[in-house]
Amino acid sequence: MLFRSVSQSRYAIHINNVYKARTHKAILAYEDSRLETKYPAFAALMKEYREGILLFDLMDKKVWSMAMSDTDGLQKFYEGRAAMYQWKDRTDAEIYTCLSQEVAKEVRKAVKKGKMSPEEIAKTWNAKDHLNVKAIYNKYEIGTQAVLDSLPRKKGLLGPFERNKQWVVVRIKELIPAGPKKMNEARGQLTSDYQTELETKWLAELKQSYPVQIDTEVFKALLPKE
Repeated sequence: MLFRSVSQSRYAIHINNVYKARTHKAILAYEDSRLETKYPAFAALMKEYREGILLFDLMDKKVWSMAMSDTDGLQKFYEGRAAMYQWKDRTDAEIYTCLSQEVAKEVRKAVKKGKMSPEEIAKTWNAKDHLNVKAIYNKYEIGTQAVLDSLPRKKGLLGPFERNKQWVVVRIKELIPAGPKKMNEARGQLTSDYQTELETKWLAELKQSYPVQIDTEVFKALLPKE
């Protein structure tokens, strides 16, 4: 009898716990369904969120993704505005920033021999200390690389010279005059400009399809009374 009594008690406790859990869940669900009715500010916020998501989806469909996927449109857009995308004077250069003057002298010798790439030079001299050499190389526009802007604009191997408590070696490979950017070179700015163009056209279409009408009487009623 004692065993049966204990079992019945546990069963009753279990049933009670399940009842409480389900009741709590039902109450929360009911309350959640009435939040926007009970709290106008919350309803306005949820409406703003929903409309924001809808606008985001539309913008993505009509503007952002369209600009990325419409290769023919982007090509025509570029061809009509190619003169807008121009390089300034550029310098094709390798820049080696070294931890010490001794390392910089060794790097200069390696660069002068021309048998190692910038990556190989950095890997070789950074084997003992990964801070020994930082090597960068690219075609740099005037005004984008302070080291190059401080040097005479001519081809050759310069350095080592001290700069900001480090030693620098520079190899200027080529001087490239200002000129138009190819489409792939201008793609970042080009895509952004194309997105702006698509957005402008889309908004113009919306204004034409859905002209704004102002009810003057209602508008006057909203104005503060003097």
